[in-house]
Amino acid sequence: MISLEIGRLSPEALEKLMDGPALTPPPGVVPNFDNPPNWNHWGILTNILCLFITLLVIGLRAYAKIICVRKLHIEDYLIVPALATYAGSVYCDFWMIKDDGLFVHQWDIQLKHLGRIIYILHVGSNLCAVTIMILKASILLEWIRIFVPLGSHNRLYWTIMIVLVLHTLFYIGWIILENLTCEPYSKIWDVTVVGGSCIDIKKTYIMAAAVNLLADFIILALPQWTIFTLQMTLKKKMGVFLVFAIGLLACISAAIRLHVSVSFYPSSDIVFAQAGLYLWALAEMTCLFLVFCVPAIPRVFAGNGLKAKVKTMLPWRTKTKKKGSVSISHPLPSVYKQWQGNSRSTDSLGLTTVVIARGHDDDPYQGTTGILRTREFTVTTEKIDLDQETTDVKETEIEEYHNYLRSITTL
Repeated sequence: MISLEIGRLSPEALEKLMDGPALTPPPGVVPNFDNPPNWNHWGILTNILCLFITLLVIGLRAYAKIICVRKLHIEDYLIVPALATYAGSVYCDFWMIKDDGLFVHQWDIQLKHLGRIIYILHVGSNLCAVTIMILKASILLEWIRIFVPLGSHNRLYWTIMIVLVLHTLFYIGWIILENLTCEPYSKIWDVTVVGGSCIDIKKTYIMAAAVNLLADFIILALPQWTIFTLQMTLKKKMGVFLVFAIGLLACISAAIRLHVSVSFYPSSDIVFAQAGLYLWALAEMTCLFLVFCVPAIPRVFAGNGLKAKVKTMLPWRTKTKKKGSVSISHPLPSVYKQWQGNSRSTDSLGLTTVVIARGHDDDPYQGTTGILRTREFTVTTEKIDLDQETTDVKETEIEEYHNYLRSITTL
């Protein structure tokens, strides 16, 4: 409507219109172009907090996958473009805060600045959509790797694949629609373009928010049945459930974003409404990063992870007892390394211990249910001749040493 009026205005009238408010204010409200009310402090705090949390969990996951596990999968590589688009959306919000403010009513903005604001919102919306699409694809691929037995194409596998394909196709279609809402393309943000046409973009936001919320609930629900069918105590099941239930936070953020989309549908105050939509989208994206990264983080503090490396650097962690030529040191090195097959080591007591480790890389499991994460050990001890000095070692010390070996090989 504005562009049609602009096409008929004289240069003087056009200049006056562009210096005026971008939206007619409510009765009794005077536009404030110089220092409009805003919630910039909340926007800055939210963006910094979400960015910090995201970088922290990604750093921990990267350490777990690169240093501890030393193996990356396709979902780990997908997180790189997701982080790039996420950072781009945060940059767009800081751009808004710097130039015009966050949660500023449209009547407190001059019409000549509206085009720049709509352009920032348009770019940010595309970046958020790409980020969510990649993150959910990464999470679903991770779900397959964790909850589907190796080599099995069971019902859970096909359910995840169907959700993955449909969700990805939907977001690709929505991104295309977002960029075809106006003809010509520049009319999306440029109020001075005369002619052309646009569709109601607010309807597409409601549709996208609804589908997004449904997808979040499906992703949250997919692994729960598998978790509760695990053969472990209820306490441990609840611990695993809580790790994967972080997705509930993403569902809450998506639900509030849908509520905001519906609430502001009758309103023409697009700039104010979009600020709320973006912050809830930011919260949802941050929660999705948590869902993706948190399951891998315990590896950082267990086994050969960061905690073990720190302990080895502490001088008081190694205690040595000597009797004759016998020495027993704690902590002892791990009996096996990650799936390295057979290994042989000889202890200082003159006992040869053979440890045979078998995992799913050695003997793939072809079942249809359950989680493939098995470790099987065969320990064979052969006694050899000992010299006279070594035979003086107390039998209890030998038994204590071998009990220690048995305990760590059953972890």
